[in-house]
Amino acid sequence: MNEAGKISVLLADDHSFFRKGLFMLLQQTGKYEMVGEAKSGEDLVKMAIEFEPDIAIVDISMPYQNGIDATKRIREKGLKTSILAFSYYDEDYMILKMMKAGAMGFLNKNTDFENIIDAIETIVVRKEIYFHVNHRKRMMNYYAIEHREESKENKVKFSNRELEIIHMVCKEYTNAKISEELSLSKRTIETHRARIMEKMGVSTAVGLVIYAYTYGLVLPWNYEIVYNKNP
Repeated sequence: MNEAGKISVLLADDHSFFRKGLFMLLQQTGKYEMVGEAKSGEDLVKMAIEFEPDIAIVDISMPYQNGIDATKRIREKGLKTSILAFSYYDEDYMILKMMKAGAMGFLNKNTDFENIIDAIETIVVRKEIYFHVNHRKRMMNYYAIEHREESKENKVKFSNRELEIIHMVCKEYTNAKISEELSLSKRTIETHRARIMEKMGVSTAVGLVIYAYTYGLVLPWNYEIVYNKNP
């Protein structure tokens, strides 16, 4: 962030109409310092080196070096810039390639503007991975499995009640639904959930779910909960 507390943003997209429209919308919020527009992956890398913005919103398919290769180069150069991938195409293999290259999130270009704001805040301010709800379950499954072997054994201990709540959050239950299922007050669920997130060191539901999958607290796809043997 700059001295005024604004998040610096670089846009990279070969479609001029889309790129300039998004640039203008972000600028009008008054929350962002718009450092530039790149129309190719090659331009993106050059501008990332020159400005080193907080975040670059990157189209996956661009000429003269695609978004995946450009993201790899930015990561290899050790720049602080986080990458939010953007595309009209949302096949799993494309998103996964972008994430493996070093992106911190993905959005389909048909998304609402509010989701772009949410993604920027999640990635830059909360330092967490972002997926829109339409891709969240699949991508977090893949992401967790990819990183599970690399992760150390979970040192944080959760009670069986906390594990039940983690399980339900992974199934995208609301606090009200969890309250109903467990016959507990909504306030009690909120307290448990806040304590769980504090233990994990995360601040969003996405961060909670990724943590749960990565450390094997919940098994992907069938959402089987892994209870403590000794409550």
